Amino acid sequence: MKQFLIILMIAAVGLQGCKKDKNHVDPDIHFSVPSDNILSYNNPIPALDIDGDGIRDAGLAVYLYMEDGWTIEHYYIYPEDHADIAVQNEDDGIAFEANKSIAEGFTPNGKWYNNRTVLFEKRIKTNEVMFTGNWKNARDKYLGLRIKKNGKYYYGWLKMSHRIEDNNATVLVISRMAIQSRPDTRIKTIDKN
Repeated sequence: MKQFLIILMIAAVGLQGCKKDKNHVDPDIHFSVPSDNILSYNNPIPALDIDGDGIRDAGLAVYLYMEDGWTIEHYYIYPEDHADIAVQNEDDGIAFEANKSIAEGFTPNGKWYNNRTVLFEKRIKTNEVMFTGNWKNARDKYLGLRIKKNGKYYYGWLKMSHRIEDNNATVLVISRMAIQSRPDTRIKTIDKN
């Protein structure tokens, strides 16, 4: 009986070691950090080369305008013709949590969009400041994207955080970019350590 229990315990420990780590980082994912990684009103990010092929995939900028006494800043990403952004509605970039899959059918109410996509909006009026959008107050969230090459899609993400600086300036910080190197293969929102 003791031998049976010892064998059972050894088997249980062995099976525990075989469990797949849900935070496993796929070796076919290319990670990078952009050299220009802080978006603010006075600092656009004109070119992101997400897959490292020397071709611009997207840029980020802030669009400023006035409406009904409000000064409005739209923080947005604009993909190139060969790239799409994961959105809800027409132009609201999705802020994915960690450990989510990004692929063709990533969410029931989301879709791929190839146009300027709003991440968040800042409204300023007299002594009032308001933020709206999926990326307001986001910390270490992931924006899904895909790049089309030779008729195939390569899925990726930008890991970003929204913060307010000491001088009340609003910034969006890209801490990492990742792209799946295998075509038509999902990517998980897991950052390498």
